[in-house]
Amino acid sequence: MGARALVLGGAGFLGRYVARALADDGVVTTVLDDLSSGNADMGARELDHPAIRRIEGSTLDRPLVTRLVTKCEFVIHFASVVGVEETIAHTVETVRNLEGTINVVEALTRRHAVVFGSSADVYGVHSRLFDHPMHEDDLQAFERSSVNRWVYPKVKSLEENLIAGSAASSVNTRIFNSYGRAMDFPRSKRVISQFMERLSLRQPLCISGNGSQTRTFTYYQDTVRGIKLALEYAARQSPGSSVAINIGRASPATSILELARLMMAIALEMDLIERPLPIVTNANMYSQRFDDSWHRAPDATRARRLLSFEPRVSLRDGIRRLFECSRDEFRHQRSSSLSPGWCRGDNVSSSPMRSADVVILGAGIAGLSCRAALNGSRDTLTLEKQSSPGGLLKMHAAGDFVFDTSVHVMFFRDPAMRDALLSLLGAGVHTLDRRSLVWQKGRVIDYPYQFNLRQLPESARKECLEAFVDNPHRLRGTPRSFRDWILAQFGEGLYKHFFLPYNLKVYGLSPEELDASPMVWTIPADNRQAILRGAEDDNGQPPSRHESYYPRGRAGIESLAQAMVGCGSGPIYCGQSVVGIDPRRREVRTASGMVVRYGRLVSSLPLPQLVERISGAPAAIVDSAAHLEATSITVVQIGSRQRTAVLEAHWTYFPDPDIPFYRMTRLERISSDLCPPGATALL
Repeated sequence: MGARALVLGGAGFLGRYVARALADDGVVTTVLDDLSSGNADMGARELDHPAIRRIEGSTLDRPLVTRLVTKCEFVIHFASVVGVEETIAHTVETVRNLEGTINVVEALTRRHAVVFGSSADVYGVHSRLFDHPMHEDDLQAFERSSVNRWVYPKVKSLEENLIAGSAASSVNTRIFNSYGRAMDFPRSKRVISQFMERLSLRQPLCISGNGSQTRTFTYYQDTVRGIKLALEYAARQSPGSSVAINIGRASPATSILELARLMMAIALEMDLIERPLPIVTNANMYSQRFDDSWHRAPDATRARRLLSFEPRVSLRDGIRRLFECSRDEFRHQRSSSLSPGWCRGDNVSSSPMRSADVVILGAGIAGLSCRAALNGSRDTLTLEKQSSPGGLLKMHAAGDFVFDTSVHVMFFRDPAMRDALLSLLGAGVHTLDRRSLVWQKGRVIDYPYQFNLRQLPESARKECLEAFVDNPHRLRGTPRSFRDWILAQFGEGLYKHFFLPYNLKVYGLSPEELDASPMVWTIPADNRQAILRGAEDDNGQPPSRHESYYPRGRAGIESLAQAMVGCGSGPIYCGQSVVGIDPRRREVRTASGMVVRYGRLVSSLPLPQLVERISGAPAAIVDSAAHLEATSITVVQIGSRQRTAVLEAHWTYFPDPDIPFYRMTRLERISSDLCPPGATALL
């Protein structure tokens, strides 16, 4: 039987290439990967080889690791949480790598040769201490423990200690900025993959800091060759011996700003982009600020002496090779980008893979708000089922009438929010002194109902007033239901005559079955004197009015959606219906075949639809989602050439159960731009 190797984390970026290189040399190779890294792929073509066996599993599974290590002579350990932001946000999972490495080390014997995939990160803030390239014997220094950025290299350093102290002969390879095809992590935060993605999307290249920090970059084929040489070296050494070796290009060092300019120049030379793109420095790239190593280049003396290793592919040639592999991605983005803010998702099968730091499901007002808030601090990608962004912020033309889907009149509690939204609308807004009515049993009552009890029939007025004054339901603390809150605020009379029939009609459920917290903020309450005054015939309340806003122009509320699209830089793929979500692989699949890998996922889908699409969702969650209830709303839109003087309010509520609708809106009173002069538009 030939030599046997185990590659831990072997479905990831470097692992799959190392596994293939070993298999091509006749080594029977087993790949173990839990697929928690977004770019891990057991179906990768590199792993399609008769000498490669693929097992989905974790280094945390001690019996599995022991069994696999026992059956081989060579171990290459790449299993790790990957990506700067990933390790910042998931420190527990990052530290848990130690447990997996302990399992590996305890299974090693004197007959094993091991290569551990460490990182240049273990040198920490090296440039604060030394004015020379990073040497394997230099001191390692990190920032204070409150900075999560340094958890990852601390763990790597401890794993090096464990490997070096094992019974096996070993090499701890410290890998410097390796790059190549299929390197993208879910967030595309490694600098070359991030720049590539932004170039393909025709977006500004964002740099953390001023761009003068320097790095050296090593093409993946050189890195894989260095790993193989390190394994051969370990196999020649005596049991228990260990050495750390830098694997990377020693020079020339390239500043991040120079890298951005180089990649843009090559993309222009290869006709992948049409014009130069902006370069933005001091961008907020991570969730936690930290003082990264300012200059990072390896001392390659030991690699040359012990391994005869020297990188062969220059940075320019490596970038050109990378771009050549990505031509289809650039072509697709060129053909599908319909505007600077969003693109259709048609015909994505030629290049179906995408990745982003944050993937947002749904480009309605919630999704667009999230995208705008994250602009500049996260790379986002938004998937929208409809053919354009906006969700329910849509207008429908019918001749010279234009109807709003459900009339989104804007009113605000927060002046800052008001100013922010209104500033987006270049055509300005109609300012409405909004008036509402209640139609009940043939009688018109000014809204709010509770402030105008004088307009009720005498018997109903008396019942509501007495129950309000002598209210046994007043409570302290949090109400258990919407019903409890209404009774505590207004008493049995108002509950019976208005709040119960109206809310029963709207929600299809008794207020007793509804939670109070999302319901009550629009209902005027805690105003005892206003209710008492409104019940008196001779001292009634004037109709309650509220300042509200609606966009000018025939684009109506859709102009707000269009403006919000311009507030973010991440792509919006429309016509993309989400059909599957895999939390373990951190992937979203769409009906068209697009696969999007994510670091964080934000969903504005209805909860039952979201849970239905999540593979492996816990049974309790699936069961809970199946019991969620929702009420659908049918909007009937009517245009009349004659304007009526009936119910001259912006909208009117209808609590009576024998009337099939619960509200009527006079659209022409909200915006005269949406219908012909003298006409009425009812919803």
